[in-house]
Amino acid sequence: MKQQSKLLKVISILLIIFGAFGLIGNLASIFLIGPMMNTPEMAAVYEAAGVTQPGTMYYVFSIVSCLVEIAAGIVGVMYRSKKSVLIAGAVWTVVVIIGMIWGVVLSSFTPFTLLSLLFPILYLWGWYQSN
Repeated sequence: MKQQSKLLKVISILLIIFGAFGLIGNLASIFLIGPMMNTPEMAAVYEAAGVTQPGTMYYVFSIVSCLVEIAAGIVGVMYRSKKSVLIAGAVWTVVVIIGMIWGVVLSSFTPFTLLSLLFPILYLWGWYQSN
């Protein structure tokens, strides 16, 4: 009998919620804030901060990572098979690591960058605890 751990269920529900909020935020930034980002004033703000303006690939990656996060959450909540949960968790973990690397390349590394791995580790630990 397949039995999912409580940790996996809780983390999966949180993934769905946070992924949905992230998706809504990304879409809002594209359609509401996006037109204001291409002004000379915003270019000066980014230049003064020493960071580059987010490009199209940033928004595409953000939306894809939110969708992968939601999918991993749904797979974790449904828990059809242990293998499917592992695959979803592995794909999501790879996306998080790519995002971390991209963030470090574009800005800098801080110890808080490693906090991005907290949920993937808990998700995979919940998978490990499940039967």
